[in-house]
Amino acid sequence: MLQGKKQANIKKIEKVLKTVCETNLDDEYRELGLGILKEISENEKLGPSLSRSKPESWAAGILTVLGRVNYLSDSSFEPCMTLEQLAKTCGVSVATGSVKADLISDELGIGRGLAGFDYQLPSLRNRLAKEFPFLPEIIQGIKGAFCEAFDISPEEIPKKLEEFMDEEPDPSENVSPENLPRVTRMSGSIRDNQVDEYDEYIVHSETIYQIKISLKDFKPTIWRRIQTPDMPLSFLNHTIQLAMGWYGGHLHHFEIDHEYFSDPTMLDDVDDEDEINLSDLVSLGKKRKKFIYLYDFGDSWEHEIVIEKQFESTEDWAHPRCIAGENACPPEDCGGVWGYAEMLEAQNDPNSEEVTDFFYLDEFDPKEFNMEEVNRRLSQLKRTPFPPE
Repeated sequence: MLQGKKQANIKKIEKVLKTVCETNLDDEYRELGLGILKEISENEKLGPSLSRSKPESWAAGILTVLGRVNYLSDSSFEPCMTLEQLAKTCGVSVATGSVKADLISDELGIGRGLAGFDYQLPSLRNRLAKEFPFLPEIIQGIKGAFCEAFDISPEEIPKKLEEFMDEEPDPSENVSPENLPRVTRMSGSIRDNQVDEYDEYIVHSETIYQIKISLKDFKPTIWRRIQTPDMPLSFLNHTIQLAMGWYGGHLHHFEIDHEYFSDPTMLDDVDDEDEINLSDLVSLGKKRKKFIYLYDFGDSWEHEIVIEKQFESTEDWAHPRCIAGENACPPEDCGGVWGYAEMLEAQNDPNSEEVTDFFYLDEFDPKEFNMEEVNRRLSQLKRTPFPPE
């Protein structure tokens, strides 16, 4: 059953690849893209996830990988497309395509530019061979020296490079919390990392904003309504995580009136989410009061955020409050709205072949919503560093 769904999704990815290449790229991109798709389908880690994520995100990731290797955004090469144009053509955000590309590159060991020599367009390879006839020999020489130094085969190079990336830092190095990069304090997992005190990010004012958070493309709707003092988008991210029930172990971005906001140390081509507050969005007009929050670029959990109203309060609002909501947050990494729907189908069918894939089904209630528990977690934002217990 799962194999059938995987094959059906592969067909959809192939269709997107062919359409984009025929209308905007060329046959060389199409053939190399289909080749990478075949590698993904045969990969132990990536293959199973082909049955879950959106076909458009996989197609965008594959073409972004090829674009990085073949200088797609360089106007001195043909064809030429920017990352924004490529993502729009595939029907996804730039961040979604980039994160998917990183996943594919890391797992298949595809480098950028000359480091991805094996994935170059034949026409580009011929051009480089004419302009730099010694280039193939240099690349092969580097590969040979690397293999000889570590006594490995060429096929083992990606794995060896991955080992380098996973090495633990030298404990003798002097690393203090204040010297850690911003991402360890403000981004990533809200259970695994720590952030500065909430009071440093909340804007003390008498204005309170009422916000509705709704998970898109799934029925019955999973939603929360919160009231909060003014805050930057960077901290609204954490508030959404806690209100919905996400663990926070994946990347995110806000899409507001065709602009993207996130942590610029983690994503390219985004504005800094620290630099814009809820009050800024309200002052900028109606278009900025309704926007998208995307969590986990693999599963693509897309939320609609609506600033419903604002009011004045003389109370001491030490933290956001949840005042309403319905239905449980889906489990992390279950495959997005498609995978979640499959999970619930399996839960209602004890004979389903997918039951073993969702080992937590017996403990999961999709209708559960405990507002007291949500507020307990939100209350820990007051003066306690993450993670909430």
